[in-house]
This record gives sequence, structure tokens and C-alpha cells, in this order.
Amino acid sequence: MTKKKKHQQGIPVPKWLKIGFKTLELIAPYVAMRTAAHVFSKPIKFRVPKHEKRSIVTYSQQKHHISEIDRDIMVYQWENTGEKVLIIHGWSSRGTQMYRIAEKLHQAGFHVVAFDAPAHGKSTGKTTNMLQIIEVTQYLKHYFGDFYALVGHSLGGNIAHQYARAANKLEKTVTIAAVDKISTVFANFIKMVGLSDKTYRRMTHYFEQKYSVDINDYDTSIAAKEVNIPSLVIHDKQDFDVGYDCAVQIVKNNKNATLMTTEGLGHSKILNDSKVVEAVASFIINP
Repeated sequence: MTKKKKHQQGIPVPKWLKIGFKTLELIAPYVAMRTAAHVFSKPIKFRVPKHEKRSIVTYSQQKHHISEIDRDIMVYQWENTGEKVLIIHGWSSRGTQMYRIAEKLHQAGFHVVAFDAPAHGKSTGKTTNMLQIIEVTQYLKHYFGDFYALVGHSLGGNIAHQYARAANKLEKTVTIAAVDKISTVFANFIKMVGLSDKTYRRMTHYFEQKYSVDINDYDTSIAAKEVNIPSLVIHDKQDFDVGYDCAVQIVKNNKNATLMTTEGLGHSKILNDSKVVEAVASFIINP
């Protein structure tokens, strides 16, 4: 019997880095927390696969300066005459990662917009956070006008719900492998780099004080309670980066949501699956 391949969970952390963090935590706890907070806010840029690069012929790209966050943001457009759809990528990704979904919607007549979040892809900055990404979506709404639908992956699924809870004319949302509790994102990172629960609490307090927020207010399942438009929630049972229970909680709180479950696609491959691409397009196209 062939052993089923396990999808990699998260980003592998070198042993020396964990030892370094643990040592720093013992010597200077506050410095350890601030260092962790900086690393947490700094996305990793991965090489763009060849098949994604080939898609460049189908879209236009232009940088927009967003004064509210003082960043230049790369915006991609698959231009058309139909309703506008906004695509929001996940952490350490880029706006073109979901090009198959964008092209499918474009073929159906939609005008599709995507962007590289701050410190991602071709946008400027070295660090960012979800508040800045939310600011980008608000800028795009004012620039392009109301979006008919949003499609968000991973953290982008959370951002899509933050947008939806405040938007008046949005008709549909699709989330793929969306994160739920922001506190879990914090806790998983702290655990990944080998730091303690005490540092987790310090870092949470640091971000809440710095940005005058309660991170729990930004849970996707909390936002879902205020989202009554039709929503498609797609999640893989073998997603070891963002647990399947996130989707269950989101659907539980959005009474107008439908859950689509996949198996064996993990956290990222799900974006290129033909059945998933077809399901997203069909949901947005059909009344």
C-alpha cells in the first residue's frame, strides 16, 4: 500500500533559530517578544512558479500609492465589461497566485482585480499586518467602485469577511482555506519559533496596544455573524496549516454560507484544483 503523502505544515524553522529565540527569551524577554513580533510581521517571498509567470499575458498591472499606509501597492486587472470581483491572497503569497480563478471569472465576463499586499510580491514595505491589508481593500473599493464578489485565500479569507461586514453592495463572498481565530495565528507562530505562552501573551498585548484593537474582534467567525450574503466556504480536510475546524466555525456563524469540503489538496494546491476553480466560478456566475 502506498503511504499517503502528508502536506507540509507551515514553514520549517531551523533548530538554531529556535535555540536563539529561547536563549534570548531567558536573557531579555521583552527583546525576544519584540524580535518575534518583527519576524511575525515580515512575510516570506517565494519564487513564482513558471506556470504562474506565463499568465502575465492575460492581465495588466499598475502600482498605486496608498497614502494612509504610505505604501506602493501593485494592482492587477483582468479587464472586462462585467461586474467587478476582488481577489485577496494569503500571507507570504501574491496577487497572481489565484490566476486560474481570475482567468475563469474573466472568461465569464467579470472584471477581476487582485493586488500584492504590503510587503508582498511587487508591493513596497518589509513588514505589514492585516489592518494595512484591510486599508488596501478600502482604497480599491473607492478606486474601482463596489465589488460584486470577493474571493479570499487563507488570511485573505479573513480580510474578505472584514470587508463584507462593512460593505453595503457586496453580493457574494468565497473563502478558500480561510483562517478563523487571530489568537490561534499568534499562538501557532509563537509555538513554531519555540517561545513560551508568556511571550505569546506579551506579543498579543503589544499588538493590541500599538494598534488600539482587540485581536479577537477580527476573528473570521465573528465577522461571519454580520455577513448575510451568500457565501461559499471551501476547505480541505488535510489542510495542516489552517485547520478544517476554521471552516466549520465560519459556516456555523454565517447562516447563508455553504461548505465545500475537499480531501488531499492541503492549503495551497487547492487553489489550482480544477473542481475548486469551477466551483468558485459557478458560485459567482449563477444567480
